[in-house]
Amino acid sequence: MELYQLRYVLALANYQNFSKAAKEINVSQSAFSHGIKKLEEQLGVQLFVRNKKSVTLTEAGKDFVVYAQRILTEVKKAQNAMLEHSNLIKGTIKIGAIPAITYQGIIAILSAFQSRYPDINLEIIEDRSSALVKKFEAKELNAIIVNELTDKYKALSYPLIKDKMVFLVSKSHWMAAKECVALADLVAENFVTVTPFRRDFTRLCLSLGFKPSIIAVSPQSIAIKKFVEQNLGIAPCTSYVATSLLSPKTKIVNFTPLIERTTYLIIEDNSALNKTLKNYILSSPITPQYLSAEQ
Repeated sequence: MELYQLRYVLALANYQNFSKAAKEINVSQSAFSHGIKKLEEQLGVQLFVRNKKSVTLTEAGKDFVVYAQRILTEVKKAQNAMLEHSNLIKGTIKIGAIPAITYQGIIAILSAFQSRYPDINLEIIEDRSSALVKKFEAKELNAIIVNELTDKYKALSYPLIKDKMVFLVSKSHWMAAKECVALADLVAENFVTVTPFRRDFTRLCLSLGFKPSIIAVSPQSIAIKKFVEQNLGIAPCTSYVATSLLSPKTKIVNFTPLIERTTYLIIEDNSALNKTLKNYILSSPITPQYLSAEQ
């Protein structure tokens, strides 16, 4: 029994027609028919019932298809595993990521991956978590790095970074004298925020009974930094982002309730490329760790 014969059986079971199945496998119909017949002779059982209009599986054939699928799946896994130990891995991996990865150290990991595997091209597409999940579902992306997790993808998710929300404030703002404040006490404050945080922060404030006065929203963190330095507003952001924007004119202030945010890698082990990327990221010694409340 040869692997090509298993592929013949699966193709014929799918198309139920010798001509169409042979075309799918890209062999002549005579060679295809001979391969099926030879396999049946080797097994000592008939796998298909032939008639003029169609071809159907026998009971033995139905059982055989289950094993054939299992064998070919395991062979593919073995091939992918061996590719990881060779220099033959080539291709393109499309990664969707939230903008915050710039501040979380993940870009450094991806750059190191690119150096380690120069024949693998990385395409990074930035967007909101919800939009990236939709693109992942549509098979437009091989992997996504997001901070929102649905039950559907829990089995494919790997936590990378545990972060928390803080405020970046001007040192001339009254909050600079505090180490921690209650968000519910900030009803009269003006807020400035990067676009990805606006929705979640607004929902959080509404849950506490007030609508935040957001006077500026920008996709650029550097713009928000300038607003804060001029004391035009305070900026809710993750501790990684706040740390990257910190200057002699600003300070990081914690707030309650504590809002934690976890960044996840979501990826399927359905190819050598994906598996190589996943293993590299998860084993990377430069993967950032959680910023504690004392920072």
